Parts: sequence; C-alpha cells; structure tokens
Amino acid sequence: MTIDFSQYVPPGVYVEDDTTPIVALTGNEPAVVTLVGPSVGYRTGTQEVLVSNTPQVLGGSNSGYVLSGGSNFPEVRTLTGQLLVKDTDYLVIETAASGGNPSSVAIKKTVADTNARTGTTVVVTYRYLPPGYSDPLVFSDYDDVVAAYGPPLSTLTSGDQIISPLSLAATQAFANNASRLLPVAFHPRIPAAVTALTDALAKM
Repeated sequence: MTIDFSQYVPPGVYVEDDTTPIVALTGNEPAVVTLVGPSVGYRTGTQEVLVSNTPQVLGGSNSGYVLSGGSNFPEVRTLTGQLLVKDTDYLVIETAASGGNPSSVAIKKTVADTNARTGTTVVVTYRYLPPGYSDPLVFSDYDDVVAAYGPPLSTLTSGDQIISPLSLAATQAFANNASRLLPVAFHPRIPAAVTALTDALAKM
C-alpha cells in the first residue's frame, strides 16, 4: 500500500516495501583466456663472464637447465658487440649430471687465445629451461608473454615464420579484449606431441 503524504496522516510509524533497483553493468567484463600450444621451448638469459682458463658456469640467477646442443650453444660477444666464434675464440664445456648434481654448461677460452682475450669481460647470451616452464601462468601484459615463450614470428629473408604459436595466439587474444591469459606451453619437437598436448590440457 502506497502512503500519500500530500494529505494529513496521523502520527505513527509507517513501513513501505520498495523494490531495490537493478544496477546494470556498463562496458565489457574482464575476460580470462586459456591457451595451450607449442612455444620456442626455452627462455633467454644474459650473463657477463671473465674470459679465463677456468670454465665459467652459465646460469647466474636463472635457475634451470641451460641448453647447449644443436643451435642452442651460447652466443658470446665482447662489450663492444663483436660476435666471437665458437671453438675459435671460446669453448663450450658441458658437464653431465652426477652424484645428485645437475648438469652444467660453461665457457672458457681456447688454448691458443690468439686474440689475447684472457682477463677481459664478455657477454654471453644463452638459452635455458626454467623449472615449471610448462606450468600454467597468468599474464596481463603481452611483453611478458613474449619474454616467457619467445616472439611469435622470426623475420627471415624467405619471409616471416611462426616460431612460437603460443605467443601468436596471445596477440589475437589481447587484440580481442582479453585482460588476462592463462597459457600452458609444451615443446613443439617432442616426439609424442599428442601426449604432450594431453598433459598440457590436464594442467588447466
């Protein structure tokens, strides 16, 4: 019953039910997108080391397994940016895991040291696989995705090639108003690709 206070109403306590208005949301609700796919399979680290006869172990503050096989060997440059030649200017020393100690990768000078670089500082760029690389992680910034899973494309003379499908999918997700991403990566060259995909999906 609606009480009309425009007319005289005897003193007293009056209660009136009223419907609470519905507040409508404006704009797009934040979207969380999950992605599962292959990435470059590593992260990139840099480290300054002193050239000497003693092998300088790579890894620094980045805990994880440093890669060295195939095209993954460390790249070494002088402080002025000159690229040094593997097996001519420096050697890559791999130590196998033993006695509970993890395997390691180090660099040292060559025996000849024809360029007289002993005692000089060089910058080493290396690839490593951190613990939990294939675990689900939350990202809200595209640059962080690229740092974790590599750039989506590699620009070559023959044209662009996709090297990280996971990062490429992230560009589309952010372009379509995703505010956060929850990706899971697996290595593109694992022989049992179906098993890797199944394991990745299970982590979601």
